[in-house]
Amino acid sequence: MTGQVTKLEEHLLKGIVRKIGDNPMGCGGYADVYLGEHFLDEKTSPVKVAIKSFRGIHLLKTEQQGQQMNRLLREARVWRTLAHANVLPFLGLAECESLSAAIPVLVSPYCENGDLTVYLDEHPYSVRPQIVKGVAAGLHYLHGKDVVHGDLKPANVLLNDIGIPVIADFGRSRIIGPRGFTTPFVSSPRYKAPELLDLEQSDEDPCEIRITKASDVYAYALLSLEILSGRQPFHLCKTDLRATNYVLGGGRPEKSDFGEPGLPVEAHSIWPILEVCWVAEPANRPEMEKSFSPV
Repeated sequence: MTGQVTKLEEHLLKGIVRKIGDNPMGCGGYADVYLGEHFLDEKTSPVKVAIKSFRGIHLLKTEQQGQQMNRLLREARVWRTLAHANVLPFLGLAECESLSAAIPVLVSPYCENGDLTVYLDEHPYSVRPQIVKGVAAGLHYLHGKDVVHGDLKPANVLLNDIGIPVIADFGRSRIIGPRGFTTPFVSSPRYKAPELLDLEQSDEDPCEIRITKASDVYAYALLSLEILSGRQPFHLCKTDLRATNYVLGGGRPEKSDFGEPGLPVEAHSIWPILEVCWVAEPANRPEMEKSFSPV
């Protein structure tokens, strides 16, 4: 525990952080995100921030709380190394006065424009190609830093105050190292690469499921198609289970899936790239560092 405290102090944010309201802005598999305020000192006005709090920590045993602390520190360690226009900044860890959390919370800038699930419906189509390029630039940067995101989807792409897309939520991310690259978390099934879906169907230990740059590239292709088409991946599959079985059976998006009037011209223009990104064999997918640097 002493080692955890020392590592924790490295990430602590100066000032006071307080939660605004009782209801979270968003909920994930293991954490809630609240709107908050950061008071740097008594002389300056507070700044709106997003507060990510691990759910139900106080109900866990001491050993399990320690595991959650390790998860928190891992996310902070990955996130604090990143600085790019298309990656959400990390402000630090904080003890939130108005949130009864057993461990600190993660603090980041508040993006008033929300995530892609809301933003795309409220803005003209003309913003979509630029969002696709921005996400590519952010993922290109992450992979160049040997960081794999692991859960790329509309809810994890926020739009900052001037409409620039920023990749968020590094709870499933890893920095590639000599110990390999595994995660106990599962990403959203409709964006999940077939090799990950295949492992989940096997007797493989969930903690040994391996996320890679190639699985990020697969997710990026499906996310890009969704942004440009306005349809979620495999929209003809009414349930996630059907979509999973379709992908495991070799199914991929087809232009004919989109009926009339069909796909917009921007989706047609990048279709050959998308097709290479979602091929079954991870080694045959392009690398973000090489293939997407000109965007």
